[in-house]
Amino acid sequence: MEKKIHLRKHYVKKMAYIGGKSYFFSLSAPKILTPKRLNNDNGIARQGEEKIHIYAAAGYHIDLNNNLIFKPSVMARYVNASPLSVDLTAAIMWKNSFEVGAAYRLDEAFSGFFLFRMGESIRLGYAYEAAVENSVSKLNMGTHEILLKLKL
Repeated sequence: MEKKIHLRKHYVKKMAYIGGKSYFFSLSAPKILTPKRLNNDNGIARQGEEKIHIYAAAGYHIDLNNNLIFKPSVMARYVNASPLSVDLTAAIMWKNSFEVGAAYRLDEAFSGFFLFRMGESIRLGYAYEAAVENSVSKLNMGTHEILLKLKL
């Protein structure tokens, strides 16, 4: 008699967001109330483990002139039993239609991106990320991403 294991994932995401016209702060903890679950490991049921992730972010928009906005931001990511990860990002937006920027994840990676305004609430762009550490960068030539940003 064969037994089948059905795995279900029930996630609860808690988030706080405070923002104004020129700033934002956010705190998020996805899967904070995740129940215990079973994993199927080659037909053997094992209890799985979900690690809680905590994200904190903040950013500010600085009007440089009528056409240019400087947008610095920072995001910290914490996962139990892992080192703290911090992303520093800086972007320049021109006439609310084109944005270009760069980011640095401390001791891990750097990236660059650009976004074009395609409509009132849609931006489309491209990003590239590469590892900083030589042993990793030899194995991975970086990632290419297509970005779609929707304002709801």
